[in-house]
Amino acid sequence: MSDGPSLIRDFAHELRNAISPIRSAADVLRVRGSDPAVLDKSLVHIRRSLDAALQTIDAFVTADRAMSGTLSLDRGSHSLAGLIDEAIAKIKAIDARETPRFLVAPLDAPLYVNVDRDQTIAVISTVLEHARATCAEDGDIDVTVELEAGHAELRVRFPTIKPTPDIDAQFDTFRAPAGLGMMALRTARQIVELQQGVLASTEDTGAGTREIALSFTRGTDPHDDAGASAPQANGNASPAAHGKTPHLPMTILLVDDNHALRTTYSEALTELGYDVIAATDGEEAIKLAESRKPDVALIDIHLPTVNGYQVARALKSKGTTKAIRLVMLSGMTLDETTRRLSLNAGFDDCIDKMAGPSALDALLHAS
Repeated sequence: MSDGPSLIRDFAHELRNAISPIRSAADVLRVRGSDPAVLDKSLVHIRRSLDAALQTIDAFVTADRAMSGTLSLDRGSHSLAGLIDEAIAKIKAIDARETPRFLVAPLDAPLYVNVDRDQTIAVISTVLEHARATCAEDGDIDVTVELEAGHAELRVRFPTIKPTPDIDAQFDTFRAPAGLGMMALRTARQIVELQQGVLASTEDTGAGTREIALSFTRGTDPHDDAGASAPQANGNASPAAHGKTPHLPMTILLVDDNHALRTTYSEALTELGYDVIAATDGEEAIKLAESRKPDVALIDIHLPTVNGYQVARALKSKGTTKAIRLVMLSGMTLDETTRRLSLNAGFDDCIDKMAGPSALDALLHAS
């Protein structure tokens, strides 16, 4: 067996790092679970660790697709300041320490870049986490934007712990520590290049500083487009787009052949105030939809005999069930291809199965 780099071994290592705090929190709850303060703290650790695990899975799926040339990007014009803010929030949601600080220089005017939103947030998060992991203990991380003809350059500058003889080699080796689930820098570079951008790093050994520069193609203000307010085909349309106004109690038809998932989702959705009916396969789901007329059907794709896409097409083809709001419960990374397939099958929305019932609750109450 080769001792060289292995995506599978890296994945197993990062996923173990992300999940291990959950076991520790469970051990604490077993001993002191009756203490409200201990319970609250343990639940915070569990939530953060699950978020890290999900980011780890997404990061390695992205790396695999980037390496195989199958990564699809959904480019549009997005606020660069907004992307930076979301990247920092993504990091702090998992690791809330306050130092080193991210010092983001304000822009004189709104600036838009032509990128895939989610992938670019992941790229910026990776770069910022690299900066935080290698920044000198008493240093800060300066984040600035410089304008070039047709491009915007995001520059991340910080004092380093120690010089790196081959700074470019870090693009092949660095992944954020502590199970943060960020992609490798080499994957971040590939994604930037696929968007006709550049990701490069330089080091001033005399000053003891390092700078990572991200170059993006400039976009236009999407609010200037008369069609910008039209619903986007991205699986996140609002409830009003489907002729329904969120109200409680709503009835949700949950369709999944996994007993544990049906049980936990049903219990959580019931606690959130919904009426839940469950089906174990596609044929049962269609029958229940026709007889019970739920407001929402939450449908897994990988079902026995009749899969989720077939269920969606069947429900949308019948006058008695076509008004039901269909939400795909995806066990795969929600990339542009998955969203497009779901919309073509008749689904109104998609959520990540691992995001949990709260993601569905937030979707149904979105304005």
